[in-house]
Amino acid sequence: MRIKHHYYLQERAGLLNFLNRNGILYKISDDLPGMKNRLCTFDLYEDQEEYMKFKKQFFWISKYNSIKSIEYSKKDIENAEWFSIRSKSTKVQWEYEEKAFKETCSYKRPFMKELYYRHSEQIGILSANKTVKWGTRQYFSGPNAADDLLFCSEKAKKLLGDKWLGLEFWPVRKYNSSEYISDLFQLFFTDTLPIEAITGGKSTTCNTCGKRIVRFKDGIHQLELKREFLRGSSKVYKTGDVLTEQIKGGETFSINIVSQEFYQYCEKNQMNRGMIYEPIKLV
Repeated sequence: MRIKHHYYLQERAGLLNFLNRNGILYKISDDLPGMKNRLCTFDLYEDQEEYMKFKKQFFWISKYNSIKSIEYSKKDIENAEWFSIRSKSTKVQWEYEEKAFKETCSYKRPFMKELYYRHSEQIGILSANKTVKWGTRQYFSGPNAADDLLFCSEKAKKLLGDKWLGLEFWPVRKYNSSEYISDLFQLFFTDTLPIEAITGGKSTTCNTCGKRIVRFKDGIHQLELKREFLRGSSKVYKTGDVLTEQIKGGETFSINIVSQEFYQYCEKNQMNRGMIYEPIKLV
């Protein structure tokens, strides 16, 4: 496991001198409207000596101007027992419909007219505005928004079948219609882990409704679960809408969970193109 920082900084002579001196690869963007300087983008890993040098010389820049992510090696994936799962693809043009969700704790954002909600639980069938053209080796896709949603093709549905307890295939409705979209299904995870199964974050409550939630300090973390709550590799789970990354009054989200057996089955059937499996730490 490695923590990567993706930097996107304005081009400066001092920055370029540092990158060139330390042999760090970077790209310079074309001129952007309204910007005095071009953007310089590059990646650094926290286990690199160059990252420590950069952090020392450009402390405030290194702390607040990167997109952090975790990268797992093939060995990390093969040694994990359970994973969180999502797709890099965004083929499904998902259309939000209020009736498909039970939403609570409404609030407004500054300068925005729309009403937002801190908690959201899916209770009905989702909608999309057009069919999906699946590639010859593509079986899964995420939507154009919301990472915790996962969709699949008819072929993937048949291959997965009824092998996995807690997994259902919900049809997707054509937006503003009663018709279903052919060759498109949502993978719906029915079994929710109790909040006591989640560790590694801070147990707290929503300051509006008192709902129990688990907060993580920043935008990246490895999900930690108690092993005793994961019963059988043929089952799949979800955490439920109880996770947040914001300190106060933040929106909550859910994560879908599958086993090594699920990963290996999809790997054997060449279904994992575009999929992201992130190992879960068991305690």
